[in-house]
Amino acid sequence: AFLNLEVKRIDVLFNKVDFNRSDKYEVILYNANGVEVARKSLQPNIPMSFSMSQQLAGLYLVVLEKEGQIIERKKVIWAK
Repeated sequence: AFLNLEVKRIDVLFNKVDFNRSDKYEVILYNANGVEVARKSLQPNIPMSFSMSQQLAGLYLVVLEKEGQIIERKKVIWAK
């Protein structure tokens, strides 16, 4: 996950060489209270983003899941 402050978003890119097209990946954005803010499907090697224009400044957690199993987590500090 990468912050893009100019356009108020968090960009996510999951690079994976070998993957099965039928695998289902999701990225979930949680706020500091553990409340799910957004959820999107993700295809490996194709960037996606979460708009942060309506979100409060603070700590967020970006979680990558494959079929319900957590693959990776990353903390992001959002500042307006």
